[in-house]
Amino acid sequence: MQQVQSNLLAKGWTYEVGERNDDITVFSVLRDTPKRQGILGFFAATDDAMILAWTEILPAGAKRAIENNFETEKIAQSPTHRRGGSGEIVGTWTNGGMSLLLERNTVTGATTPLNGSTFKYVFTADGNFEAIGLIQSTVYGCTTSLFNDKRGKYEINGSQITLVPSKNFWRNTYSCSPQSNKERDYVLERETIEWRTKTNEYGKSYICLANAKGESCYRRAQ
Repeated sequence: MQQVQSNLLAKGWTYEVGERNDDITVFSVLRDTPKRQGILGFFAATDDAMILAWTEILPAGAKRAIENNFETEKIAQSPTHRRGGSGEIVGTWTNGGMSLLLERNTVTGATTPLNGSTFKYVFTADGNFEAIGLIQSTVYGCTTSLFNDKRGKYEINGSQITLVPSKNFWRNTYSCSPQSNKERDYVLERETIEWRTKTNEYGKSYICLANAKGESCYRRAQ
């Protein structure tokens, strides 16, 4: 991926990481000349290959895209808490979004968001966890999906939480080329990350998990 970034920068693109969740990185690239363009994409590394998918963001009024109303919540700079007790972390926590643009299938008339992602963590009082992630990208009616289901035990030590997986399943699918679909059980490695809680301006609770790749925050499910 470093070579891809270097090639983009050499051509005048600006590369920016939008979000990191475990082994999945969502990114965007922009440039203003010779014409204004934007691209959204994601990549994930496995033992066998680098999975990379991206799509161009089209302006409003483009032939194959229509607007979709989507609102994002802003997390206020409120005080954070770093408690070692597991009571705060128990529950279901989610994060995700979808593209502001939709792609219309010219044959069926159906519309699909150009990009979308959803991530969910579940921590139970008896020390079990689930981490579910799904990223999709649609280009010219063809959808690429990357799904991960990780489960196991967790341990808390102050502001750190250690995930001890017993399952780490990955599935990569291509709607227009199903013969290229792949499934695999990935390596089971312990992972220790920082955790904290915070609230947004509406009083909704979030948990933030951070590792060497960055921090991601997840809202408590109602």
